[in-house]
Amino acid sequence: RPTWYNSLTVLFTGEDMRNYYQADRAGVEIEWSSMETATWRSDARWSLSLAAGWEDASNLTARDVVALFASDSARDNPVVDPGDAYTLHLGFRWSREEGEARTAFGLGLEGASRDVGGDFSFLLGEARAAVRRPLPWGHRIDLFAIGRADLSGTLPHQRWSSIGGVGTLPTIPILSVRGERLLYGELTYAVPLFAAASFGGADVFLRGSAGAAWSEGESLAVGLSARVLGLALEAGLAGGPGVGEDDVEVEVYFDVRLRRPVRSTSTPRPSRRF
Repeated sequence: RPTWYNSLTVLFTGEDMRNYYQADRAGVEIEWSSMETATWRSDARWSLSLAAGWEDASNLTARDVVALFASDSARDNPVVDPGDAYTLHLGFRWSREEGEARTAFGLGLEGASRDVGGDFSFLLGEARAAVRRPLPWGHRIDLFAIGRADLSGTLPHQRWSSIGGVGTLPTIPILSVRGERLLYGELTYAVPLFAAASFGGADVFLRGSAGAAWSEGESLAVGLSARVLGLALEAGLAGGPGVGEDDVEVEVYFDVRLRRPVRSTSTPRPSRRF
């Protein structure tokens, strides 16, 4: 969810799709990228990044928020493990675009060791993939998948992953599925209603999504999507299992979606979110 959209959602509905904690950080990142090619060519592009960083994390208490059409109370931020971490991150991205078709994937490793300094020792791995394929009559399939896992050591809570709510599983409360490991995937089938070069177009879509972190959830959504200047404005109806064992939830939702990134999230940057 883009920062500006998340801020507007908090203001109007009080629903915040992010977890927060306080941290001081410093880091340096080096990136090697493939050469830019002409826009009409379909050559693959890649980048390799190496980053070293320091982070001093602490818990951030929840404060009341101002919401125009909802309760002004805020949900609690998940507890993090206070302490220093000296991290090293290696990332790789690859993509190829040809017309409306796109294939991309990203890999990342982040590690920390008490032998170097700090309070944590862990190794976190992440893989992402995104595929778009045009079909006859202007139909389209989009696939996105992500997996994150603690490969060694004890992963601090600030590196855990969360899903749930609009954008992933609309029938499950916001960020309620949380854990050290994450598997999430979504498949969207879109049928165009119309297309305009200056506007973007509008689609009818059907999307199935499922994930685990390590409790499970899934949902099936159908709705309308308007494409405007690289954004997709969605209105949909989602159904699926709720929190309880026998619960079935049906939710009407609205969302603003961007292209799913394949860059790994575990880099020394201010935002560490799914």
